[in-house]
Amino acid sequence: HLEDNEYLLNSVKIVSTDPSVNPKSYRSYVRQEANSKWFNLFKVPLAIYNTASTDSTRRINRILYRIGEAPVVYEQYQTELSKQSLAIALQNQGYLHAKVKADTLIKKQKKVDLIYQLTPGRRSYIKSFRYSFDNAAMQQAVMEDSAQTLIHVGKPLDANTLQAERSRIIDNLRNKGYYRLNKEYISYTADTLYNEDGIGLTLHFQRPHQVDTAKDYRQFTVKNVNIYENMEVQNPATDSVRYRGLHYFFNHKIKLSKRVYNSHIYIREDSLFHKNDIENTYASLNGLSSINYSTIQLYE
Repeated sequence: HLEDNEYLLNSVKIVSTDPSVNPKSYRSYVRQEANSKWFNLFKVPLAIYNTASTDSTRRINRILYRIGEAPVVYEQYQTELSKQSLAIALQNQGYLHAKVKADTLIKKQKKVDLIYQLTPGRRSYIKSFRYSFDNAAMQQAVMEDSAQTLIHVGKPLDANTLQAERSRIIDNLRNKGYYRLNKEYISYTADTLYNEDGIGLTLHFQRPHQVDTAKDYRQFTVKNVNIYENMEVQNPATDSVRYRGLHYFFNHKIKLSKRVYNSHIYIREDSLFHKNDIENTYASLNGLSSINYSTIQLYE
């Protein structure tokens, strides 16, 4: 039952003025969709929902509500949010001057068809790429793996690629002992060069504000590897023992063999902090049927 100023959203369509941009790729950015159809023809879920009366105390009505689909009432603000999301998605793929408009066509029986039109404009490509560092040691550590970069001259300016490159660099550094680093240390600037589709891209590696400069660019070494079985770290243990570089804390008896622990824990004393060792240890321990769950806590 619709109010006087309400309309049923009958259909939603996305079109593009650029044949190379597939509108289907942007469907997930639409915030409000019309009721679903069976076999792309009939809105059976909506029809089932409408079959029920307003009396929710009756069992048959509750069943119909559950298996049916409530009518989608058109909402203008959802359309505005969708336009913003679609524009941002296009810009993130290098269409820096993309525009999106929405047209509505009001039909009989208080229904409205909604059409989003994408106008991507010219796509921006990377014309040049360089690095900027605030620390010589970090420059050396990053450039050692620069051949594996995901950013290449001549490729479109893509925000997903830039984000993936940030993750790749930080993961590599954290596998070299740089425990404190995170993606906030990497940022980009994009400058227009010869024309609007040529971009000069710079990757900046620098400390964020208000960080401990003495520690952040230091490589960390694992000092001790302590295992607490069936107990919290802060609780006192009745017994402890060392075995092949692992220090066990427990009450009365270790339930799982020390050899099993040793073969499933990849973190070792006096080794550089290695992000992959943490992840592999998690996966290995949690894969054991005799362990319900495991946690790894790091202390400086």
